[in-house]
Amino acid sequence: MASKQTFSLLIDGMECAACSSRIERVLNRLPNVDASVNFATEKAHVTFDPASTQITDIIKAIEKAGYRASEADKIDNEKRRLLEQKQGRQTLHRFLIALFCSLPFLFQMIAMFLPAHHMGKHGFELPRLTQWVLATIVEFGAGAAFSKPHGNRFVLVQPIWMFWSFWERAWPIFTVVSSTLLVLGSYMSILKRAP
Repeated sequence: MASKQTFSLLIDGMECAACSSRIERVLNRLPNVDASVNFATEKAHVTFDPASTQITDIIKAIEKAGYRASEADKIDNEKRRLLEQKQGRQTLHRFLIALFCSLPFLFQMIAMFLPAHHMGKHGFELPRLTQWVLATIVEFGAGAAFSKPHGNRFVLVQPIWMFWSFWERAWPIFTVVSSTLLVLGSYMSILKRAP
């Protein structure tokens, strides 16, 4: 019987703790593999039996789940720093796009609470097509990373469905602003990890 080997992988593309849980489940389904994934360090610590599973199989399983993986020993600190800077710039751009598209929704939401401009009387309300375009840019552009197949992201907006008639006007505002805040949180976590 061959002895088990242990190694570390750097995981790229995780946006939340649900992503790390998903990768961990995918890896632990492989034969004779025991893995733990740390979202904060973006690393997976894997113990496996080389007789039944190869490192390339483990990396392919991660890539099939929608993430990128590389052996931690094969990437030097300078390359890792450059990758983190690139990821930080991309996330900042996603946040700025989401913020730009969310501001009209925020102004609309603030106007709802002004007595002279109460919605339904003489208030400021974006046309539905404009709301749809801006929300689509945020949800499927800047916030696309949070809509991966694991589905946990939609737990945030599920309570709105229960009170649809009451929240009909709040639905686009809530989803767009929550996605913008999620992108901001991702950017802040990248800044925190940066050396």
